[in-house]
Amino acid sequence: MKTQVAIVGGGMVGLCLANALLRNGVECLLVDHAPAPVEPLTSAFEPGEQGTLSSGISPRVSAINPASRDFLSSFNVWQQMAPKQLGTFSSMQIWDGDGAGSVEFETEGLIVENKRIEAALWENLPQKCALWETSVVDISVEGGVRSLSLADGRVIECQLLVGADGSSSRIREAIGFRTFRREFPQSAIVTTVLTEGVHDQVARQCFTPNGPLALLPLANEKLCSVVWSSDITDELMSLSSDAFCSRLSMALDSVLGPIRACDERFTFPLIQQHALTYVKEGVALVGDAAHSIHPLAGQGVNLGFADVKRLAQEVAAARLEGRPLGDLKGLRNYQIDRLPRNMLMATATESLQRLFEPRHPVTHWLRNSGLRTLDRNEIVKSWMVRIASGY
Repeated sequence: MKTQVAIVGGGMVGLCLANALLRNGVECLLVDHAPAPVEPLTSAFEPGEQGTLSSGISPRVSAINPASRDFLSSFNVWQQMAPKQLGTFSSMQIWDGDGAGSVEFETEGLIVENKRIEAALWENLPQKCALWETSVVDISVEGGVRSLSLADGRVIECQLLVGADGSSSRIREAIGFRTFRREFPQSAIVTTVLTEGVHDQVARQCFTPNGPLALLPLANEKLCSVVWSSDITDELMSLSSDAFCSRLSMALDSVLGPIRACDERFTFPLIQQHALTYVKEGVALVGDAAHSIHPLAGQGVNLGFADVKRLAQEVAAARLEGRPLGDLKGLRNYQIDRLPRNMLMATATESLQRLFEPRHPVTHWLRNSGLRTLDRNEIVKSWMVRIASGY
């Protein structure tokens, strides 16, 4: 089998790249070991007994910024999702749960289930451009041809091989990209909760003594998605639903009143990882395969979509100029643009996370004073909002 670009990884970023390449007339084939994405069912939420909740909402959601929304709109994917279940926010509140410092931004974003994004991206693609439930058993980059040997005996040959296979990328490891990696002393709990008060389309983030806690507004005015990065995850997961809701309410200073119920809770480890380079001759990394950051900034998939946009531009340019699509010159242009931007966001995110770790009185006073000062500085706030919007 021959194709111009082979993409390993069928998550949001890999599917987005397939859409962007096909829009530019570039032939591609996507491979993933998982089944094809399926549109999640939308169901009315149903509070149960003792603080339980059946929300019908996937616990893994993404905060989509305006730049990502516009990019997805450019190949008609956003239009498919817009009538469906989307949470929106028009402002963000951040405060120190161990003090009085806070800041509020006027900003915009949209909260979407990851599964819903994947399903919309897949629905927009020709069925023939993906091989689902297909494992890669060998990778070769000899000469000018990159090839993937599949478990069923087929071989894919391509000009450009793209690793979009997540933070444990097999492509990255097989090709020998060096990485910097840090495991945070926290893991994240994700779930959906029912609140007493309405969220008013405000995204909230509280830096608790145990780690940052995000409360993201969903379509229903009393439903929020929770992402709690904590160093006591095992303890929190062992609590009953009622007890967890009480603990969550206290951590959030009851900003929306008591948490009435929570859906099933899930956890995932927190890792910051960055490839030192994103490209080699005929090979490129995008999304979490190239970089993964702490979720407190909510920018993970937005950085991945920005990678896709830039890489697709370089591949389309190579095609129009008659150059090989894996030409290192064009790929380096992608790396030069994206690597420092992603490193800057990773550094800023880690610095913020470290700032709120210490509980020393002096550090506590400094960060609360800093938050209050920032809240009064509209110029700096406007700059931060612009960076977060992706433009």
